Amino acid sequence: MQAVTSNTTSKVHANEQPAIAEDPRVARIVARSIFRDMKANGIPQSRILEVASELIGLVTSDLSATNRRS
Repeated sequence: MQAVTSNTTSKVHANEQPAIAEDPRVARIVARSIFRDMKANGIPQSRILEVASELIGLVTSDLSATNRRS
């Protein structure tokens, strides 16, 4: 994979995925990070669950839209 970089950000060619997206641990790492940040900021578990449900809903909608276009 060849990335095109700029001064402050790196860009990936449109047909390539960043290497981090291929790492099976990414979902767990990101989820734990978000969860810990929310807990550390005093967000109650009920609100965290609402956020998780909203994320699932957004992914489900996106998948449905993708399937309709295919």
